[in-house]
This record gives sequence, structure tokens and C-alpha cells, in this order.
Amino acid sequence: MEHYGEAFIFDDFHDANEGVEAPEVKEEPKDDAISNVTLVQKPSSERQTTQTVIEVPETEATIKLLVHFMHKQRYPDLGDVPFVQLLDLAYAAEKYVVHSAMAVCNAYILMNTPSYPLESLVYATKFCYPRIADAAAPYTIAHPMSSIRTAFGEDIAAFAAWYRESFLDVLRSIILVPPPKNGSTQCQYWDGYASATIADVPRDPTLYLQQIVTGQGFPVGFYQKHKSELKCDVFNCDCFRRMNDWEKNAREASIPAYSTFLQRE
Repeated sequence: MEHYGEAFIFDDFHDANEGVEAPEVKEEPKDDAISNVTLVQKPSSERQTTQTVIEVPETEATIKLLVHFMHKQRYPDLGDVPFVQLLDLAYAAEKYVVHSAMAVCNAYILMNTPSYPLESLVYATKFCYPRIADAAAPYTIAHPMSSIRTAFGEDIAAFAAWYRESFLDVLRSIILVPPPKNGSTQCQYWDGYASATIADVPRDPTLYLQQIVTGQGFPVGFYQKHKSELKCDVFNCDCFRRMNDWEKNAREASIPAYSTFLQRE
């Protein structure tokens, strides 16, 4: 196989039915009922060959890397390969079903999900890799829907939006004020505290959402900032208990793993 730019040339030998003369067979006189047959093959220089050019969309660098995974040799180190080229190799490996390259690319893409979450999520969704999808998805929260739509295409944009809808439950936990417990005395200063706390919630709470789903937790002290508004003399007063319930609801907010949506698609 010879390589020219981004095209490949394969040499095919034609058989006798395609115009090449068959080997010459010389029969010698029979001796004692034994036949001696001598096969004389045409020299290789007299064989006719044809060249078939196959155009492929992958770059020369991608194909060269992919070919290394097709032989019994040490696989190339992809640690220094730029992520764009790594992703090209991963797509080529899926296209040509080169399992060795698929496995290695999987490992490196998983390592790069925090830096390239959207690209990793599109790849994982397309080829159904739940582990990569679950690792990448939380980091896409801050991406605008226009970027999601461009990356996924119109057919999958709704699917991505469905996942993002789950974060509304987290947002509700952040801003929804818990009612007083039965038998609790209504704190007269509660409304002032709640208003001041909600006012601190940013207009675009994606940063808080990302902190929650990436395991960093809700910002420490968010609900404690205005506790002086409650004017409680003791920590276990009804106002403080209600404040702690509010903070607990926000900290315990969670969403399903992205892979569960892959299974439902």
C-alpha cells in the first residue's frame, strides 16, 4: 500500500480471466505411467497491475497514527497529541473499527473532559460511552444553548436541553424558601433575611450549579451571610432552624447521571 497525500493506492493483481496469461504447463512423455508436470510462471515484470485510488476525509497525520494501531507493535504515545487531533483519531477509530485505537482514545478523552467538556460529551453521546458522558456533562452547564446546538446539531439539541432541564430542580432548591415547621413560631424577622439572601443569588446561577454537580458543593456560608437579620439570641431558635433547613435542601440537591438519559434516548 502506497500513500500519496490523503489518498491511498492499492495494487491488485488480476487473474487469468482478466487478461493475464496463465502459467505455461509443459507435459513430458509419460514414463512407467508416471506423469511429470513442470509449472513455468511468468516473471513478475510481465504481470499486469492496476492501481485503485481511495480518497478518505481524514488527514494524513490522523491516518498515520491510526495505522500504528493496526500492527503488532508498541502503540504511539498520545500524551502530547493536541486534543483536536486526538478527537480526529478517535472518530477515525470508530469509523474504521480499530478497537485498539478506540480504547486508547477513550482513556485520553476521559482525562481531558474538564478542559474539553462539550467536545467530549458530543463524542460520548454519539458513540455511547457513559463514563465519558457522565464526566463531561457537568462541565457543560456554563455553555450557552447556542454552543450546545452548534456542537450537537439540531437533532440532539433537544436531548441536551432535556439534561439541562434537570438543573432547574437544583435551582429551585437554592431559591425556594422552606415553610416553617409545624408548631414553630413564625420568626418576625424571617422575611428580611430571606429577601437579602435571595438577592445574593446571581442572575445566572450556572456557577453555583456547576459547583454542585462537579462535587464542590454549594458555596460555604451562602445562607449564613445575612443571619444577623434574624436577630436570634440563641442558635437553636426557630429562625435558625429554618435557615439550616434551607441550606440543607440546597446542599442535598442532585441530578441524575447523564448516562441515564443516554439509556432513555
